[in-house]
Amino acid sequence: MTTATMETKQRPLVAATARRHPGGDRPAPLCYSADYSAKVSTWVLVVQILGIWWLISGIFDLVYMFIDHTAWGWKLFIGIVSILAGIYILQYPLASAIAIPKILALVLGIWGLIYAWSC
Repeated sequence: MTTATMETKQRPLVAATARRHPGGDRPAPLCYSADYSAKVSTWVLVVQILGIWWLISGIFDLVYMFIDHTAWGWKLFIGIVSILAGIYILQYPLASAIAIPKILALVLGIWGLIYAWSC
């Protein structure tokens, strides 16, 4: 084979940006592409990492409750809430990816109240 026959065809930039929306004649948004599944799997991975972090954080909160006995009731509560949130996120990653802003606001609000009252 010669180098002339081994040339690869490159798609022009116009063809790559001129995709059509599957539901009609309008152009597809820029985020709608073949990389959409990669974006979804990346988001699911980030949500799973958050679930693992909440699970481990809850376990460490429970362990720290036995080391430092001040405000042990709040530490027990936040440890249990963190463990439950972590387990929920790990069991239902897609549903959690949709509901993560609500869950994050709830957990951060509870943490804020607990740490404000325990100081």
